[in-house]
Amino acid sequence: MKLTTGIVLFFLLSVITPVRAHGDGDPDHAHRHHKNEIGLAAYPVYFVKEKHSALGLHMHYTRNIRDSKFGIGLGAEQIFGEHKHSNIGIVASYNPWEMLHLSISPGISIHNDGHTELDLSMHFEVSYGFDVKGLHIGPLFEFAIDREDYHLSLGLHFGLGF
Repeated sequence: MKLTTGIVLFFLLSVITPVRAHGDGDPDHAHRHHKNEIGLAAYPVYFVKEKHSALGLHMHYTRNIRDSKFGIGLGAEQIFGEHKHSNIGIVASYNPWEMLHLSISPGISIHNDGHTELDLSMHFEVSYGFDVKGLHIGPLFEFAIDREDYHLSLGLHFGLGF
């Protein structure tokens, strides 16, 4: 539980810490989006039905579609501990504002509870990234569901746009 409390405090500090959200002061900067992003997020995962927590790690690559606010890519999630499983999916993203990212990722969960089992899954993610010298850092919320359970995650997202 101390890990969860620490991550929540870090999340709150990242939201209230004054950081320049618009980069180098360029007035057109707020209207540009990166063509590519590589992202990484770490968070505690709470399994709602089983009332159990674990540590999760998420990685993704997205590519902007023709300089629009939409992107597509691939994502992967690994959950450690007793409920260990992996997830691989296609990521569709939407950036309504410069640093707000919404994504949906249909995929396949791979459960390893003594035997390997594949399951369809769906991940929904919302993150906000403050621009810190070209790196997007900020809070992330994720909701994921598969046949066995659904989980909620609140953590920290790191993204590198290029």
